[in-house]
Amino acid sequence: MGKVYLIGTGPGNSGLLTSMAIEILKKADVVVYDHLINPEIMNELKNGCKRIYVGKRPYKSTIRQHEINNILIDSANKFSLVARLKGGDPFLFGRGGEEAEVLFDHGIEYGLVPGISSLIGVPEYAGIPLTHREISHGIIAATGHNVENLNIPVLENELKDTYTLVIFMGSKHVDMIRNKLISMGFNKNTSMAIVENGTYPHQKVYTGTLEKINYEYNEYPALIIIGRVVDYYGKFGIKNRNYKKLLIFYEIEKINNDILNNSFSVLNIRYSDIYYNKINKKRITGKNIVINHRYLKHFFNFLMENHIDLRDLGDIITDRPEYIERYGIFSHTDYSNYSIKNDDILIGIDGHHDSINMISRSGIEINDYIIDIIEKSDYIIFADESYKMIDRIENTLKPKKFFIYGHYGNEFNSTCYIQDLPDFLSRIKGD
Repeated sequence: MGKVYLIGTGPGNSGLLTSMAIEILKKADVVVYDHLINPEIMNELKNGCKRIYVGKRPYKSTIRQHEINNILIDSANKFSLVARLKGGDPFLFGRGGEEAEVLFDHGIEYGLVPGISSLIGVPEYAGIPLTHREISHGIIAATGHNVENLNIPVLENELKDTYTLVIFMGSKHVDMIRNKLISMGFNKNTSMAIVENGTYPHQKVYTGTLEKINYEYNEYPALIIIGRVVDYYGKFGIKNRNYKKLLIFYEIEKINNDILNNSFSVLNIRYSDIYYNKINKKRITGKNIVINHRYLKHFFNFLMENHIDLRDLGDIITDRPEYIERYGIFSHTDYSNYSIKNDDILIGIDGHHDSINMISRSGIEINDYIIDIIEKSDYIIFADESYKMIDRIENTLKPKKFFIYGHYGNEFNSTCYIQDLPDFLSRIKGD
């Protein structure tokens, strides 16, 4: 029986993931993840890690908690290390206590990895100090999922202004919450903020009072903050910026961040799980070999050690042709002018065993999680070989134009081909 880790992934920004969480993710055999997990966190998974999506979305039929519990039990029986990913912190409105209790009752070993809660991370990124010696002496945290049961202590009138009230999962019912608080005796002029997509570059902060705030609900995650400390947003907070949301799918290497130049809110998603298999002499005979120049030395050493004749192979495709010429081989193909075929053999290094291997790929599941991220992005770029996933999503999405970088062709009707990425980014920056 394996061990299950309940891991808090923080409020959103992938930079807030703890080093302990990253260490476990790199070793996990299976990951069970929620809807609000930053997709870049999934890039930390080891090759071939099984992914199980159990997310909940507004207005969508979702998986029940007892089903999630069964998935955790089943996974622990099949795998050595299970990572259960939760936004924020597992024990603060994350049902982590319920899941830990189920694991305990079934005799399953578990570990707890705290995450930076939205309670702390989101207001701080917005420049709102939850406590201040001169203004706020405490915090009240509640969930606004059910307004009728809104669990706010009835404070004496003189104390209402000395606490900061933070409400999770309440943006859908913000008008009902405002009215209820006023009916409970809160001053209608009490300052109020709603922080949407907290800690992301495209974070937005709406401010007003319990009587009036210019906010319209959408499905973006948001946190409600009520109290005098909200006034500090005007002093400390970074004003809203209209970042373009750029979603980049990639194969093995991400696009250089220097090119992006901090002008976009960027998410990078690795489009495939990569599996390493030992090189089979029979399987590579007559096949084209696609290989990064960094692995050429290891590959040629393997060929010599196993007495494999180069003439038994097809073409060798690499990103740096000049490197292969050092071995006296002048019959080769430049990767930049080549489209990888299904029967080509990809060669790479297994990072866990430091040995040369054949690479097999399995595309990520196009589920509600991926579709939602695509729909909420302004631009979607498919880098290198990730363009192959387009045909799996074209018929699922609302009309949206895709952009392909690192491959040229006319396979898809909904795409444009980018030849000069910096030029493209400079053009869309001003849209």
